[in-house]
Amino acid sequence: MSECELVCIPPEHVAAVWPRVRGLIATAMRRGDFSAFAPVEESVLQRRAMLWLAVSREYGRERPGGSGVAIKAAAVTELTRSETRNLCIIVACGGHEMHTWLELLEPIEAFAKLEGCDAMRIIGREGWARILPGYRRSRAVIMEKELN
Repeated sequence: MSECELVCIPPEHVAAVWPRVRGLIATAMRRGDFSAFAPVEESVLQRRAMLWLAVSREYGRERPGGSGVAIKAAAVTELTRSETRNLCIIVACGGHEMHTWLELLEPIEAFAKLEGCDAMRIIGREGWARILPGYRRSRAVIMEKELN
């Protein structure tokens, strides 16, 4: 069981949350060097992409007026259509303490399937292929998992 909880930020609240997580996404994109950060940020803020957070409660760390919630990771997904199928693309994912949130990919896969996606696609560094069961390297560093 994960030590974290997955939260999909409702589009109307993204602008308020984005400043707290933009650094996680920017760092991940800089490390991967696949595309520019600005278009991804614009897509999130214009509600064309979804923002997901892995959060955990940090009991004993609450401050007066504070929530005691720690953001462990952030991810950006986009739903798109290729010539032959519907895809959910994880455009960027960044965070720390990966062992606490990696299994939270499964609820995103379930969401994508409910939205009619045929496959998940991750654009990321090659190392992701070693740690994500069911994903395979399909083109360069693009990994996919069929959602049958």
